[in-house]
Amino acid sequence: MTDKIKYVIATTVIGVNEEHRKVWVSGIGKETVFREHSLGWFVHLDGSDEAICLGAERPVLKVGDAIKITIEKA
Repeated sequence: MTDKIKYVIATTVIGVNEEHRKVWVSGIGKETVFREHSLGWFVHLDGSDEAICLGAERPVLKVGDAIKITIEKA
């Protein structure tokens, strides 16, 4: 028996989005100032409730692309 375990998941991209959050800069109440902070680009996959962050640059993936996710024990 081998210690190498590998799972391959075939799925489809259903969304590619840059996610943001507001970061407080200054002020209170009506004087409050926020700025948008990028959390990176996320890919949403068919059959999953999660999104995977692919980094700061927009990925080349688009909605409808067929992809494979490979999980392998290192």
